[in-house]
Amino acid sequence: MEVQSGHVAERPFARLIFNTARQRFTGDLILEDNGIRYITSWEEGRVVAAKSPAPSDSVARVALNAGLVNSSLLGRHFEELKRNPKNDETNLLASMAELHSDQIVLLKRRLLAQRSMRQFALPNAHFSLNNARTMVADPETPALDSRWLIFHGIKTHYQLSRLEREMAPVFGRRFQVATDAGPSVEAFGFTRLELAAVHQLGKPMSADELVESASELDRTTVLAIVYAMVATDCLSPARAAPSRPRHQHSQPHPQSPQQKSNPLTEPTATKITREELD
Repeated sequence: MEVQSGHVAERPFARLIFNTARQRFTGDLILEDNGIRYITSWEEGRVVAAKSPAPSDSVARVALNAGLVNSSLLGRHFEELKRNPKNDETNLLASMAELHSDQIVLLKRRLLAQRSMRQFALPNAHFSLNNARTMVADPETPALDSRWLIFHGIKTHYQLSRLEREMAPVFGRRFQVATDAGPSVEAFGFTRLELAAVHQLGKPMSADELVESASELDRTTVLAIVYAMVATDCLSPARAAPSRPRHQHSQPHPQSPQQKSNPLTEPTATKITREELD
């Protein structure tokens, strides 16, 4: 059953992914672009399978880029697929290339990651969430954490213009690492230099200030860090120092600790209820 739908351009896509994970969604996220469907299959808020018709996401291309096969073997692989189109493409290639078990696991993990990240390359697509899963998880392939998927999907596929457009509510505001975000930072899969930039966010900084400070990284990467961490509630807006009130009765009521605002709002999104997921 479809539980939510809309257009990717209507909202920050990273926030849609995080909310899907946060609600421990099980089902399919389907993006359709020019009549072509891209699917990620979710289980309890983690991506366990993915399908992408993009040629660069094919088993052969991913294996070639990973250095697991050579181009001459791929020619024989394609000929065999033509003769027996019902063959499992991954198993066939692994058998022909005589891949070891650890190499097969590496190939499957790269396939899942690359096909899942492809959805970040479709800014004009229509999306739908359906709580009926159509793909089976491979027990040898670890599920993808939404935080890793969001950061690497943005870093890999977002053009700077799209990144800045979706981050419009963030520019000009200062953020710092949320007090409860410590255990989550590792899940993004940051490199050493990226992690150094994150550590600078221990004190309030704007996105542009971090771009200037983290000079070893390009602007797109730094903005991807900020966007991914804001979208997943790992960065909090910095609070201005309170001024002394003139009159006791004019003091504002403190914000409830249960309330957590996020500048990347989704005014047009429909919340997926637990009843819809069951």
